[in-house]
Amino acid sequence: AAQVGYMISKYISEIGSLQVPPDGVIVRVPPEVLEEHAGRPYLEPRDAARIWQANHTSVHCVDDRVVVRGPRIPPAVAMLQGILNWRGVVILPDHRELDAWSYAAVVEMATGMPDPQLVPSKEPDLAAVRRVLCLAKSRGA
Repeated sequence: AAQVGYMISKYISEIGSLQVPPDGVIVRVPPEVLEEHAGRPYLEPRDAARIWQANHTSVHCVDDRVVVRGPRIPPAVAMLQGILNWRGVVILPDHRELDAWSYAAVVEMATGMPDPQLVPSKEPDLAAVRRVLCLAKSRGA
């Protein structure tokens, strides 16, 4: 019974975007994006459908968070980040929080190959460059 209770509470946490699912990521939508949309959805249903069609990966919005789950998480995150003007914060299952540039670097290090669709369409600021360099250095690259 205790294990069932644990499983139920874990499932509720995942559904409510309080906990990152082990097979996905959460993208936190920054307050400025929420303000820009002023009550309108920041992710239109047609955009969620387009992400699903392209990647067979789901995106589920809850308040200021989007849960991304499925077989092709990085390209789905890239499409979502494009909609958010590359301002979302990606939260990994290990609880690391990454900006768009850092997420692209982590995926590249994990796969061993660059993925042009993960590269933000805006120039990195100095802080983003430093974060990526620190990631590369900590990896021993």
